[in-house]
Amino acid sequence: MKRMGSVRRTSFRGRSFITRDGSLETWLALVADAISRRDGPAWWRPMARDFGEQAAIVFDGLLDTDLDEHASDEPRRQALRDLFSELRAELSAGRLEPGPARCRIREPASDEAVLRVADAILWLLDPSPEAELPADVSLHT
Repeated sequence: MKRMGSVRRTSFRGRSFITRDGSLETWLALVADAISRRDGPAWWRPMARDFGEQAAIVFDGLLDTDLDEHASDEPRRQALRDLFSELRAELSAGRLEPGPARCRIREPASDEAVLRVADAILWLLDPSPEAELPADVSLHT
């Protein structure tokens, strides 16, 4: 039986979007796996651990990206936006390899659903007040 999954509000600095837990957990796992294969700032490692743990939660409704903590200042926000943009492009091109965190997910979301989550998170991290939530991001992402 396929689990329906609950929905999760993901927020950052007063903006938010709603998505299914499965789509968000798949994105978090892909990010955690990608960070483990890259050089980056020291604060990426604990964030990757946190994202990997969040992706492994088996109870619906408990996910928390904690973006306000991970992107606590402007340099971190920009670094995350750059990383997430790069990962989104790799996923879109079929070049983002799943690693251990992604492989632990029982029912990973489709790439299409994960790309919508990536777009919504990039929108959250966009400092421009006129930035708009992508039109294809919805309650059922």
